[in-house]
Amino acid sequence: MTARSDPFLLLEPYARALLRRAAAGCDLSAIARPRHARLARALAPFLLGPASADVEAERAALLRRAPELAPHVRLLDHCVAHLRDVLEGRALASDVLFPGGGMELVEQIYRGNPWSDHFNALTARAALSAVLARHAQAPEATVRLLEVGAGTGGVSRDVLAALDPHAAFVAYDYTDVSPGFVQFGLRTHGAGREFVRGRVLDLEADPQAQGFAPHAYDVVIGSNVLHATRRISASLAHVGELLAPGGLLLLSELTRAGAYATATFGLLDGWWAFEDEEARLPGGPVLSPEGWRRALTAAGFSAPAVLAWTEPAESSFQCLFVAEAGAATAVRREEPPPLPAPAASAVALRGDLESLLAARLAALLGLAAREIAADRPLSDYGVDSIVAPQFVAALNQELGADLRPSEIFDCATLEGLAARLRPTLAAAGAPPSPSGGGSAGEAGRGGVAQHGLGGGPTPSRPPLAVDLPLEGEVGAPPRARRRLSPKPTSPSSAFPAASPARRMRTPSGTISSPDAAPSARRPPAAGTALKPKRCAAAASSTITIFSIRSSSISPGAKPRR
Repeated sequence: MTARSDPFLLLEPYARALLRRAAAGCDLSAIARPRHARLARALAPFLLGPASADVEAERAALLRRAPELAPHVRLLDHCVAHLRDVLEGRALASDVLFPGGGMELVEQIYRGNPWSDHFNALTARAALSAVLARHAQAPEATVRLLEVGAGTGGVSRDVLAALDPHAAFVAYDYTDVSPGFVQFGLRTHGAGREFVRGRVLDLEADPQAQGFAPHAYDVVIGSNVLHATRRISASLAHVGELLAPGGLLLLSELTRAGAYATATFGLLDGWWAFEDEEARLPGGPVLSPEGWRRALTAAGFSAPAVLAWTEPAESSFQCLFVAEAGAATAVRREEPPPLPAPAASAVALRGDLESLLAARLAALLGLAAREIAADRPLSDYGVDSIVAPQFVAALNQELGADLRPSEIFDCATLEGLAARLRPTLAAAGAPPSPSGGGSAGEAGRGGVAQHGLGGGPTPSRPPLAVDLPLEGEVGAPPRARRRLSPKPTSPSSAFPAASPARRMRTPSGTISSPDAAPSARRPPAAGTALKPKRCAAAASSTITIFSIRSSSISPGAKPRR
């Protein structure tokens, strides 16, 4: 494998061969349920051509050429093996990609390979530089960062490792539309970090209605998440509402799809949730680099700096876009509105079984058991295809039941679930006491302090001058970052030709790096701050060290050679 190898181009021949074998003698469009009609149409071009004589030989040749693609190949094999089941409605795509609610299949796609590590390191370096620049401007202020659609935390791991030495003056909100992902992130990346908290955020809904203060964040980070929303313009508008004037958006996004992406993440409904087809590339939700430039400037952001894997950026499979939020009138950083008091039925659960179920669900969601009402739809709390398998696994192990994840949605409420379980448990006696697992959320919401969102008006401040790496990352091609974005039309820019008084140059050094498609399901109560579950046996892995050489980048400057 060469330094400039494109993973999508490497995977494309094998993905097509695998799909042709899986679809042999079958019209995928004919067997697909209506909800999967767009997926079947998108797969059709990849099925053209003769079938491969030896698919297994192609697989072996691919892994010899690029052994780093082993996790990608494993995910592809697994998804294509279940393709017909998904199209025909016999299996949920979320159960295929996240079997048992686990993250193992997809987690390795987002870290531990040259391509993901490259963009994760770029994002971490940009975030660190922005934090240090903001701190230099206002040493007494807390620098606030928010990650949207954090999922399994592929980029979070690098960013948080870079921020660890500066924990005294940073606050980091790890958010996702799924409370299951938020809790996974807190267990995996938040343990031992008091500056990290988890919150549920649906980027397609009004952030203020979910308890997020307007213009409260200095940096917003998103990695392969915005393409999975219905309308890019609306999602970027919500990001703009979260960012303070002059704040930075660090947006890492796929800019080209193909057979591999369509046959894996394309199984998920969220991949096809988009309604603005005119903004997307044909056959999926992905935007081109030029499409992202147009979308960002139309949403009021500065013309972005574009850091690509190859040049020109239009040919790159992924890019990091760095854009500054447009100027806005001064606003107050207000405390989020108080959460509504729990309904009376949440305090008066009927029977020990309902109490047990509420305690176990609360432990998964980071809530207090008293906040779970027996007669309220479980979807109101954010129970989705990620949470449901984890809930079922815990109940089956503890109660000796035989629940399936689909039954959680069929039962709809804890009352319905209790009614389903009682016949099974009748012969075994009374259920265990709910006290064992219900305390996770009783200590109060959030776990970590609310990061001091109160205060006076957002002060006017100069744009952040950010230093970004040009060379030296693991797996980075030597010419990968020479292509920069056009000069912004506005004099206000995230990357001005700064005077010495405004330029905050970060020294060369190292970043220590221990290590979706989010759906649009309804989250729990607006703005719920999920309490981290502290775990002494937090997941850990071999630490990769990235030697980063920093360089100041200005969209109007000539790229360094």
